[in-house]
Amino acid sequence: GGLLAAVTARMGASVPGTFAQTGDVALVRHGAGQVSMGVCLGPCVAAPGSMRLLMVPIHHAEAAWRV
Repeated sequence: GGLLAAVTARMGASVPGTFAQTGDVALVRHGAGQVSMGVCLGPCVAAPGSMRLLMVPIHHAEAAWRV
């Protein structure tokens, strides 16, 4: 289950997170094990945090989906 399974069921098979390209949707792990969906901006993924928009380095992306 979880977010990865839910997004895969909706968007299809993912690619490894480090293969994400600008504009792709990515699943990133940040903070104390929190998981969010974000948009790849190249070297980072813009993802919602608890207080603000986070810029998470792409190497923290666990999976990505082409858009």
